[in-house]
Amino acid sequence: CIEVTANNVILDCQGNTIYVNGTSGKLIYGFSTTNNFTLMNCNLINNKTHSESYGINLRLFSNVTIDNVNVTSNYYTLYLSQTSDYNISNSNFYGPNNVAVNLYYVDNISITNSNIFSTAV
Repeated sequence: CIEVTANNVILDCQGNTIYVNGTSGKLIYGFSTTNNFTLMNCNLINNKTHSESYGINLRLFSNVTIDNVNVTSNYYTLYLSQTSDYNISNSNFYGPNNVAVNLYYVDNISITNSNIFSTAV
């Protein structure tokens, strides 16, 4: 749905919902070296059924703030790879059918006042 490719981006959903349905896809994603990204006040729902379905998928990002965000995805709600300096607060991640959160080579992450729900073991 939304690809982040620039530095210094603030995405404020103002309480609105971004919703996708189908077989595969990503809601909020970025795969390039990006600094200073803020995602706030969002409800993200990904009901796609493919293993490549993500709520938030960020790689090579640094200085990221995620605040007051609720994510539901059938696979990964939050997938971070080769990233650093994250502040996640007041957020909920629901992974009803798989892994809710995957952190791969992530440095310096703070998660406060947030919940992670998953049925995967």
